[in-house]
Amino acid sequence: MTTDIVKNVEFKINEESLNIDVNFELTAMTNDDIFEYLNAMHKLNIVKFPKVNDVGRHVLEKNKNKIFIKENFKLRDKEFCCSRFMDKHPSEIDENSIVLILESPHIYEFDENFDPIAPAQGSTGLAIKNKINAVLMEIEEKKLVDLENEVEYRLILVNPVPYQTSLWHFHQKSLSISKYKTLRDKVWKEIWKVSIIQDDFNIRLQKYKPKLIINACTSHLTKEIDNFLLVKFKDTPFVSTYHPAVNWNKGSYGIRSAVK
Repeated sequence: MTTDIVKNVEFKINEESLNIDVNFELTAMTNDDIFEYLNAMHKLNIVKFPKVNDVGRHVLEKNKNKIFIKENFKLRDKEFCCSRFMDKHPSEIDENSIVLILESPHIYEFDENFDPIAPAQGSTGLAIKNKINAVLMEIEEKKLVDLENEVEYRLILVNPVPYQTSLWHFHQKSLSISKYKTLRDKVWKEIWKVSIIQDDFNIRLQKYKPKLIINACTSHLTKEIDNFLLVKFKDTPFVSTYHPAVNWNKGSYGIRSAVK
């Protein structure tokens, strides 16, 4: 039985919208109906990847050497009307941003019609809300960055690959099952290899002019983003942490500095 469940991955990217049509074959690992369904979808060429846009979420402040969420934005933008948080478009944030890099949207970042909502809508979003201050405090304690006192910072959530690389919408299986996690990682890497995707990520980060970048990408993919930041953002302070979804709520942050 083979362990390679994806082969012959092909993507067609609309350079204007950056939406993706994807076509790939899945090897026959099991007789699960989902694999038959996915292959049928591919043959009909109707697999579409909608894009989940970045958001500004939470206003942070450092005061008397303590960091906390000062407030949330007062109104959410119409684009993010279904978000469980008061999200704003990052274009409205023109200074003092902290960028938190995730990985790719998963389940709750889309509605039942596979239309995008916003990043980090499930446990990841709650972990960020509850623990971002502790993460920033530990980053400072490790002397990896020194944020200014009595200054507000806007937190921006960014997915380097803003598409559902897990394909959960189609198979609805947990990533705790290894073959589906492998599927997610391989699809993510195949999309990340496309130059226009990295260019788009670079342009987004450049626009945000971050004072600090936190790479919280999933462990198997962290190095890909570290290497990218070391080249493109070598003059911007950045650190890597564990992904928020499970680890942050356990008080485990894995904060480390990349070698520059």
